Amino acid sequence: MEEVLSQVMNPKDNYAGVVLTTGSAGTIGCGDYLKERYPTSKIAAGEALQCPTMLANGFGAHRIEGIGDKHIPWIHNVRNTDMIIDVDDNNSMGIIRLFNEPIGQKYLSKKGVPAEIIEKLPLMGISSVANMIMAIKFAKYYELTEKDIVLTVFTDSMELYGSRLKELKEDFDQF
Repeated sequence: MEEVLSQVMNPKDNYAGVVLTTGSAGTIGCGDYLKERYPTSKIAAGEALQCPTMLANGFGAHRIEGIGDKHIPWIHNVRNTDMIIDVDDNNSMGIIRLFNEPIGQKYLSKKGVPAEIIEKLPLMGISSVANMIMAIKFAKYYELTEKDIVLTVFTDSMELYGSRLKELKEDFDQF
C-alpha cells in the first residue's frame, strides 16, 4: 500500500487514511504500518450494517460476500482503529446492478461517465463496492478535499458473482 501511495501522492497531497472491510484482518493491518509513517492518518474498518459486530456487538446475515462477519479476528488491532463504518448490503447490491446491467451502464453513460470507465466497472465485485462506499463515507465524514488521499482495495470482481446478478434481477426486476 505504501508503494501505491508513493506513486499517486504529490508533495502537496495529504494521506488521510485507509478504509477496508474486514475479513481475516490481514489487509487492514497495513494501516498500522502506514499510521507509523503518517501519524495523522486514520484507519477505518467496515462491516455490513446487517451484521454490526464491531459497531454493536451484533450478529446477522448479510449479502456482502467476501467480508467477515460475526467475529473480530485476533490480528485486528482494534485499539489502532479510528472508525468503524457500516455498509448497507442493499447499497452494495444496487451499485453492482448499476455497474453491470445494460440499463445501469446506459444511465452512467448519460451522466457523462466515460466508456472506458464503464467497461472496467465489472472489475469491482460486491466487497469492492462495499470498500468504495466506505471510502466515500469516510471522505464525507472527515470533509476531505481533492488534496486528501484515501486508500482502499478492490478485492474481487463480478466474475465471481454472475449468479448474484441473476438473483437480483429475478427478485427485484429491472431498475
